[in-house]
Amino acid sequence: VPRKKKMAALRLGLRLGRQLPSLRTSVRALADEAQGAVSLKLTFAAPGSSFYNNVDVHMVDAPTSTGVMGILPQHVPTLAVLVPGTVSVFEKEGAEAKKFFVSSGALTINADSSLQILAEEAAPLANLDAQVINSNLDQARSDQAKARNERETEEARINVECHEAMLEALK
Repeated sequence: VPRKKKMAALRLGLRLGRQLPSLRTSVRALADEAQGAVSLKLTFAAPGSSFYNNVDVHMVDAPTSTGVMGILPQHVPTLAVLVPGTVSVFEKEGAEAKKFFVSSGALTINADSSLQILAEEAAPLANLDAQVINSNLDQARSDQAKARNERETEEARINVECHEAMLEALK
């Protein structure tokens, strides 16, 4: 490649880097504001239910659109979309997890090692009944087969997905 073309490409790259800082390379790291934090401040709620309100916990595992996310103190600040699955809360290091099923929602990890989980629907796994879930799953599959339009098909698909995730959570 001729020297003029290389220099033109370099100048363009430098201009873009100044104009679009988001194109610059970033590095994942611990949250600076949380240096030395030994616990997460967890707030976890759904409409009509509050499971944790600014409570110190050791670790949380949450199902997100990019996979299950393990969250410890000093985690890099993050926003994530929850998908149907199990949220596991480890209140103390080495303790058994308290498990909850979530249908969907949002997760926010802040620089100060606080974590908010806001679910559309959530319930402790201990409150789920496999027989009821199987019955509802059969109904959801029937609704999916009988769907008359795109909206009904999508609603039934989501219902099936949630019930299948509930059964998986109970295994």
